[in-house]
Amino acid sequence: MTRTVVTRSIKAPINLVFKTVSEIENFSKAIPHIMRVEFLSENKSGIGARFRETRLMRGKEVSTELEVTEFVQDSPVRLVADSHGTVWDTLFEVSPNNGGTELTMTMNARAY
Repeated sequence: MTRTVVTRSIKAPINLVFKTVSEIENFSKAIPHIMRVEFLSENKSGIGARFRETRLMRGKEVSTELEVTEFVQDSPVRLVADSHGTVWDTLFEVSPNNGGTELTMTMNARAY
């Protein structure tokens, strides 16, 4: 298993940063490589929300289905994907930081 952890300080309120990572429509606007999102569930936010995102990777379109498996307002949001022989488990956490927000993304990749 590999683990990647990235932390960024953002000069924005915690609720805005949380909405950006937890609401898929906002998240897809914030990540330039995401070309489109198709919802696979009726709910578009919160636990059980499922969607297919298509990203441009190395000049090719790659689609992945993801599901929100953890969702706590202004706290952790977890997205899980099972794609191309790997389970991708990504946790986004937000916390107050000097009048702004600290965003930490922890991504675990487990091949099978």
